[in-house]
Amino acid sequence: MSWSLGEIKVLSVKAARGSGLPWGLAEEAGYAVHWLEARGGPGVEALSQYLGQRDIRGAKPVRSPLHVGASICDGIVAKGGVLGEVRTPILLVPFIAKSITEGSVKLECGDSGFIVSKDGFKAPDSMDAMLVLRTPCRLMASDQPVIASGKQTRVFDEKADYVATLAKFAHRTYAPATEESRLAGAGAGLSDND
Repeated sequence: MSWSLGEIKVLSVKAARGSGLPWGLAEEAGYAVHWLEARGGPGVEALSQYLGQRDIRGAKPVRSPLHVGASICDGIVAKGGVLGEVRTPILLVPFIAKSITEGSVKLECGDSGFIVSKDGFKAPDSMDAMLVLRTPCRLMASDQPVIASGKQTRVFDEKADYVATLAKFAHRTYAPATEESRLAGAGAGLSDND
């Protein structure tokens, strides 16, 4: 089984809404996942992890990559500065890329980091380094060129567990059917004459 990037983007928005994020940030989540997956990155994994950690009540507050990313795009955060401790920092990469007009920027995340350009990113070698739960982050100038990442068009079955996690969050947005809604036209009503 596979999913188009459009399907994954819509599912990501619904999942973010289902986790309690407002519409604007949910749409940013969809954008980030789509951008990462299109470039071969772990977008679905990152959002699944972020929403799962966000859902834990009483967890120590850490900066949201979606809030910080939106601030970067809005020019509120300078391209050379401390971002603080951010949860699932790979979700910052699409926002940094969107804000770049030329050259590249380094997103330093603890002991590793990403080189980001307008068209792609260079990530640490290990998936564990890319999907770090939370770490201090900062942006700095970089003179390293980044080759544009290859364009992917689908998310494949090896990510099915992560897609299922997103679907679980998205399911929270669905209204349950009631007898009244069925009689008013939702579903087949009293007779199923298909």
